[in-house]
Amino acid sequence: MSKTDIGKLIEIAMIEKNLTQKMLADKLDIKQPMISQWINGKSNPTTRTLQKISKLLNKPLDYFVKNEDEDKNLSDKTDKKDIEILKLKNENLELSKKVLTLENEILKLKMEIK
Repeated sequence: MSKTDIGKLIEIAMIEKNLTQKMLADKLDIKQPMISQWINGKSNPTTRTLQKISKLLNKPLDYFVKNEDEDKNLSDKTDKKDIEILKLKNENLELSKKVLTLENEILKLKMEIK
């Protein structure tokens, strides 16, 4: 498994959990640039750190560490379009949360007026 593959899988799992690089770094008690290095394929996390990442992101360890036969399918999972779709879904979720919050505030104000 290449450094890039592990990093992209970490990135996908982070997006699914709506975590930023900073948030994951804080949870792992490391500096954010280290996360960036993994995602950009410049380095890989240690086995111990990968175990922590696995737990934090609710993914089995073998999600990140696959055998070479599975590498052929990896490009489909880490395709930039898939990552972009996940990012857009998270943005949509955040916007929906904001709309609900605003709707609740409006309801509270209406209740106060009555």
